Amino acid sequence: MKIFKTLLLCSAVVLASCSKDDDDDSGNNAGGNSGSVTLSSVIEGEWDLVSFEQQNGSTSVNGNPTATFSSVGRDFEGGMIFNSDGSMSADMGYTTDLETVVAGVQTITETITFPKTQTSGTYQVLSNTEIAAIGVAGSDPITYTVSNLTATTMTWTAPITATQSQGGITNTSTFDVVIGLEKK
Repeated sequence: MKIFKTLLLCSAVVLASCSKDDDDDSGNNAGGNSGSVTLSSVIEGEWDLVSFEQQNGSTSVNGNPTATFSSVGRDFEGGMIFNSDGSMSADMGYTTDLETVVAGVQTITETITFPKTQTSGTYQVLSNTEIAAIGVAGSDPITYTVSNLTATTMTWTAPITATQSQGGITNTSTFDVVIGLEKK
């Protein structure tokens, strides 16, 4: 269960630790862009966190599948500020309901609260449908697909893989993170 909590926390930190800027405003966002709205033109400003989900989660131990999981966030507090220089800051927290199915039969449901936490970082708009999140120091960037883009809303989706090894045992979890943001 510790790995699931770690993954939830890592997902939130990666989102909050997001380098900006790319002048590539080409293309329309397939997720609802009206044609005149571009990611580069709306990203700057304050955005509230309005949804956070982990979908299609699976965990394996030494390559053998052991569990599947999903989570749905609620009780969101705060959000993020994206600045024109590519910097960003976040002050947010939420509660999530994590459902885990172990060995295909036992369902475990756990509620986890992540207190409101401040962080900062950078973001980079790669295209009208992609944004790179540069995570905590030393981590690899994560590219999120941006959909449902309007002047006041957007959804970020990314596949995540996390691996932990200790004492000859390797736990690997994969999932899709889906994040909803709404402009203040």
